[in-house]
Amino acid sequence: GLTGVKFIKSWDAHNKTTFLGGDTEEYVSNSSGTVKYLGDIVGLEQEYWPLTWLGAKSSVLYLENKAEFVNLSGTTDYPRRNIINFFDTIIKFNPKFSLSGQLAHSYYTPDNEPGENVSDFNWRISQELKEERYNLKANYEFVGDKYASLGNPSSYRDYKGWDLYGNYKVSDVWSLVSYFTRY
Repeated sequence: GLTGVKFIKSWDAHNKTTFLGGDTEEYVSNSSGTVKYLGDIVGLEQEYWPLTWLGAKSSVLYLENKAEFVNLSGTTDYPRRNIINFFDTIIKFNPKFSLSGQLAHSYYTPDNEPGENVSDFNWRISQELKEERYNLKANYEFVGDKYASLGNPSSYRDYKGWDLYGNYKVSDVWSLVSYFTRY
């Protein structure tokens, strides 16, 4: 999880900058149990909509992590220092339907190999349909075999697959939600 602050500055209707900083806490499995990692994160995101139907976001995050207990340091490949770059493109075909793509690159030092630097990529394409009473979203994602995300590297690596999400608003109080995943 993340605890911290986020500051958003809108320059005009087309341009927005976000700064964030805080502390992170992740639990990572190793051969003898679970290691709790505590970290610091800082980030910068720039969002730009040159046209009402075309937008782009670019982000860079820097994380420094350490095992909560010194004797567990070096027992996992969780990133000790990590720089993550994200690039998103969004196309809105109309107010209800959009298509987007994301590319992420991670450059990090694993906790169990402090002298090594590792680079990895992942990418995702998504489509979303929003109506007044329902919305549908589909994603297809490819994740590299190393580590290219903020999540737990033992569960978020070396896969490709898709997921579908649907939400139907039965009334003002009740909604039906379904989610399918195949990886």
